[in-house]
Amino acid sequence: MPSCAAIVFGRTYEVDFRFITVPENFTKEDEDWAWGYIKAVMRSAEKLPAKPRWSLFANSRFCVVGLVCMVSDLIDRDSSASDNVTKDFKNRPLHVFVGYVTDKRKGMPEIPQYSANNIQIFKPLYDYVRDQWSFKSFQAASKVPAKSDYQELNNYPSQTSTAFNSEFLSLNLDEQEVVVWSDSEENRNVLWSMASKSIVSQNKSLSLCLGLGNQRDIVDSKFLNGTTIETTQKTTVQRFANPSVKVIPEDPPRKKDSSKAPRAVESNIDFGFTEAIGALVGATLLSKVAGMGVGIIIGSAFGWIAAGVLTKRGIGGSLDKQISKLFKVRTNQEESRYSQEQKSRDRSSRKQSNDQSNASNYGFKQKTDRKSGSRPPEDPEDGNSGWF
Repeated sequence: MPSCAAIVFGRTYEVDFRFITVPENFTKEDEDWAWGYIKAVMRSAEKLPAKPRWSLFANSRFCVVGLVCMVSDLIDRDSSASDNVTKDFKNRPLHVFVGYVTDKRKGMPEIPQYSANNIQIFKPLYDYVRDQWSFKSFQAASKVPAKSDYQELNNYPSQTSTAFNSEFLSLNLDEQEVVVWSDSEENRNVLWSMASKSIVSQNKSLSLCLGLGNQRDIVDSKFLNGTTIETTQKTTVQRFANPSVKVIPEDPPRKKDSSKAPRAVESNIDFGFTEAIGALVGATLLSKVAGMGVGIIIGSAFGWIAAGVLTKRGIGGSLDKQISKLFKVRTNQEESRYSQEQKSRDRSSRKQSNDQSNASNYGFKQKTDRKSGSRPPEDPEDGNSGWF
């Protein structure tokens, strides 16, 4: 009899989906490998009732025989506790993945016979879920799967010989494509038998899933072969094609435009001969007045800045530039204000002149000049047309 360990993925009363138990020699990488297949068979749970999904996947080290079904399919109908472990705290019906793992290093696995809805061999695996049923999400144990050891199984149904059309049902081993068949019981039986024998005799990496909800579920998974409810005829779908990588060259480095570069940035790092002389002179003069140490430091600073103002370089040059901008702004503002005041005085003078002229004609319309036929010009500033 084969020696197998349990693997269970599901949800308990309050804690969401996770690995509840894995074989004792499973690493994190092994869990990730198994999860790549389990997440596919867990999809479209609404299509699971009365139609359990059988799966078989193997690599160079492990072989997994798994089943996804509603929890209610694993619970005896006459069990008094059945209602307590088939739904979560939101009263949602639960589905679960349960399976057996064989370590190929301990001998080639023996694959059980596909038996449709007869899933008796998987029912004991739900005890691992019962053991963690009341865990809370804040408990550390709810985040770490329990370890299951390898044991010999009893009542393990052996394979029986099955006749099939090898050309139509040849299994796919190419990871660049997936082959999908219709989900008939005949196809299920034959494909399962073929896959089981191939794993035992050839020791190849192989994968098969029976009864997925739709074709996209298997194409987006790691499975290489399978049946789906919506498939009507054998179909081969290309996938995992390496997309062409378009290399976008980097933009060539742009040349700096010295005419647009801020002068202050350049002058901050430019300490020329003139500034050095200025700093020396300032340090000499101030050191005699304020003392040697402090005078040299302060005098050097003042001398450097003063020389920079004269040469338009360094910190002094930057200060000179900023002060010039400030005076220029103030000058422009004063000129603008003077211009506005001058315009206002001119407007008042014109208005006063018009008012004096119009006062003599108050209550009468101004007449058109009969010789020229023109009217007195209107005042564009005041808006008066000269007519009452």
